[in-house]
Amino acid sequence: SKQGLHRFPLQRHFAMARKVAAAMLMLLLNPASGSSCPSGIKVLDDVDMKRYPGIWYEVASENLSFLSGCSCSQFDYKMTSANTYDDHFSCTTGGKPSGISLTLKGQIPDLSKPAVQKESPLSSWLPTAPYLILEVGKEYEYAVVYACVALPFGSRVETTYIFARDPQALTKKLIDMDGIKSRLTAMGVDVSLIKTVPQPSNCTYPSDNLVV
Repeated sequence: SKQGLHRFPLQRHFAMARKVAAAMLMLLLNPASGSSCPSGIKVLDDVDMKRYPGIWYEVASENLSFLSGCSCSQFDYKMTSANTYDDHFSCTTGGKPSGISLTLKGQIPDLSKPAVQKESPLSSWLPTAPYLILEVGKEYEYAVVYACVALPFGSRVETTYIFARDPQALTKKLIDMDGIKSRLTAMGVDVSLIKTVPQPSNCTYPSDNLVV
């Protein structure tokens, strides 16, 4: 049933928790090079939090290594209060739609700075990672999100996401990727690791169980 497709068994929840923990450990042991996070990062002055929530398709990213085999990746961003939200991630892996399915718990610490957010995997009490909104389209048709955490010994962990409302945004050339990369480079972000996330036309997405 459709309800069954959205069920997340307890044992799978703990298996995902272990996988996320293992990925975090791998990041700590194999971080990106660099003495610190870029100092030129500029977040948006304002984000309309009535327009930003919804389905975001991950069309390009520098993401965690254990997600490198994902396709049909999407985030379902839903406000749960004025300053908290759930960000449900899913992707197809191993030929299975929603082969990875995980809800991140998000916060907006200062509502006067809505572009500066943070997320925790599974539970809000777990360690958080930044969620910095650097760009949105005029119609909120795309977004650029960045995170960077400085680590000891002159290392850092960073991720960059390019989201779109249309999963075929790159194929349809609805997003100026060259422009985005140029602006990221000017902020000090290494764009060489940003890769296209496969969004084939036969993707099955869990939010509505429809083939797009």
